Order: sequence, then structure tokens, then C-alpha cells
Amino acid sequence: MAPQHLLFALVIDLVWGLNFVMARIGVTEVPPLLLLALRFGLTALLLFPFIRWKPGQMRNIFLVGIFAGIVQFGLFFVGTALSTASVAATLSQLQLPIATLLSIVVLNEQVGWRRWTGIGFALIGTTVLGFDPIILHYWQGSLLLVAACISTAFAQIIMRRMKNVGVFELQGWIAAITTPGVLLLSFLFERHEWHKLPEAPLHFWGIIAYITLLANIFGQGGMFFLLKRYDVALVVTLNVLAQVFGIIFGVVLLHEPMTWRTALGAALICVGVVIIAARQGRSRVQPLTLAEPEGVIIEAPLKSEAQGSKD
Repeated sequence: MAPQHLLFALVIDLVWGLNFVMARIGVTEVPPLLLLALRFGLTALLLFPFIRWKPGQMRNIFLVGIFAGIVQFGLFFVGTALSTASVAATLSQLQLPIATLLSIVVLNEQVGWRRWTGIGFALIGTTVLGFDPIILHYWQGSLLLVAACISTAFAQIIMRRMKNVGVFELQGWIAAITTPGVLLLSFLFERHEWHKLPEAPLHFWGIIAYITLLANIFGQGGMFFLLKRYDVALVVTLNVLAQVFGIIFGVVLLHEPMTWRTALGAALICVGVVIIAARQGRSRVQPLTLAEPEGVIIEAPLKSEAQGSKD
């Protein structure tokens, strides 16, 4: 990777890592679903010029909007509100192992010993985290964050079957589908807290701008730029740094607790993700861009040439 592109990737990872902290602060100012509606509403307005009707793809697009938008982000923001930024960053690393397991069940993909090793590291890391007093203290938020990863994985399975849908098109559709859905949910469950919005401090609107313009549009667009030029394994592996930065920022900026179990569990999950990402990147097929709106853009082959291999 060219030095300037490596620096660009690191900047995106820093932006995404700080996004965990921004989300945690934001949900202390207004209800999480209302925050989510504001974020996606602004995104939909900015990306409206990119939205196009895609014949033959709209059913999948709406399903992705539900799983990768309403469900995934609803669970993520509520889970973040009930836990910490570092917990959210740590558990978000489970997205790729869960997606790999689902690809085995749903797409009948064959997985060799290398990817099983990566999945094993991730599961061991999750087990270590599961017995951490911090995770146990925030067990409700942790369960919602894991459920958010599962929803994202379902969306990724659907995305693997999509063709000729650009990254900004998909982001625009996800935002357009998610905004009314989460706004309705916020009205049903949070309207008694809507009075907090006009009372929100000035920095809250800076957070909205950050998670929309930088974490979403800049980050997603930037990773799409890199994924068009470099191997999937390299880019996805670099994405892991976003979660690492999120943990660090949560501890340093929000003074969140860090135990040896949290550090060990996060490290094991990180190792598992790197192994899985490196194995997935060995396929030499035209990749399909998958947009994960909270920080990771993942590409996956429509069909791996390595199916049936021993690794």
C-alpha cells in the first residue's frame, strides 16, 4: 500500500474509533433512537442525489435497510447507551466472525482450518469477555451489541447477492429506509424524552455532524476508495484498528475502566478477525462492496474460488 493511502486508512480508523466515543456522549444528551433518526435523516438529505431505483434489487435493498439500518443501529445505539464506548468497540469486532459462521449456514460456504482457527480465537475472546465484571455489569447493553452484530451479518449475507449498487446509493437507501422507522420507534418509546432535543448543548450538534459527515460519509467513501485499489484482506485487517482505537479512546477520553480480561478478550477477538480477514482476501474474484454503516465497510466475494480448499 502506498504510504499516502496507508496514512489515509489510519485517519479513517481514527475517525471511526472516535465515533464510538461520540455515540456514547450523544446518547447521554438525547434518547438513542432519536439520535439515530437525526443521524440518518441528515445522511438521507445529503445522499439524496445518489438514490436511484434499482430494478430487481429493491427487495434486497429494503431488507438491507431493515437489518443494517433500523435493527442494527437501533440495537447498537441502545446497547451503547446501556454500556460504554470501549465495550461497544470491543464487541463490534464480532461482526466478521459471526458473518463467517452465517455464510457457512446460509450460503453453504466451506471453511478450512485457518478460518476455523480465526473463529476459535474470536469465540475464546468472547468467552473471556463474558466473564469480565465490566461486561457482566453491562450485560443488557452487551447482549444488544452482540445482537447488532448478528443483524449486520444477516445484512452482509444479503449484500453478497446484490449487483451494481454503489456505496453511496446503498448508504442513501439505508438512510432513507431507516429514518422513518427509527423515528416511529422513538415516538413510541421515547417521546417522553423528546424535550431533551431543544435543550441539547451546542456540542451535541457537533456530534451529529461528526457521526454523519466524518464517520459515515467520509469514512465509508474513503474505504470504498481503498477497496477499489487494494486487496480485501489488507483493507479489512486495517479496519480492525478502528475498534482498537475505540477501546483506547473510551479509556482515555471517557475514563472508562479497563481490566485484564477486557484487554485479553479484545486481543483474542482481534487476532481472530485478522486471521479470518486474511483468509477471505485470498479469493481472486471480483469483490462486491458491502457497506456497514457504523464503521466498517466489508467486501466479500460472491463465490469464493477457495471453496473446498483445506484452509
